[in-house]
Amino acid sequence: MRVQGLACIAGSVLAAWYLLQPPMKDAYKLPPRIQPLRSLVIVDAPLSQWDLRGSFVSEEACQAARKQLQDDAEAAAQAKIEAAGVRPENVKSYLTLEQVLSQLSRCLAADDPALETNGPPRAAFN
Repeated sequence: MRVQGLACIAGSVLAAWYLLQPPMKDAYKLPPRIQPLRSLVIVDAPLSQWDLRGSFVSEEACQAARKQLQDDAEAAAQAKIEAAGVRPENVKSYLTLEQVLSQLSRCLAADDPALETNGPPRAAFN
């Protein structure tokens, strides 16, 4: 679900914080070669185009959900590493797309003006 339109209804919902992830590029538009995972993510997309991962009543609840998202991505990556038999010395270079997305996720107040504009995010990633 895209964030677009959420700022307009922010006053009518109980959620005060949104957990957002940047959108990904369409796979069919990518060149036919291996891409660095971060290059698959549109980091500078306007916040109105980011994917909504959840809504929360407090910043603390949103940050806890963000941490859980990161922990889940890490656990899934670890399971993939073990299943693939990746050697321990190569583990640091093994990142999944889910890990990249969870690391780039951010919590944003529902009344943040950045949700109302089509400009890039105002703040750096946490």
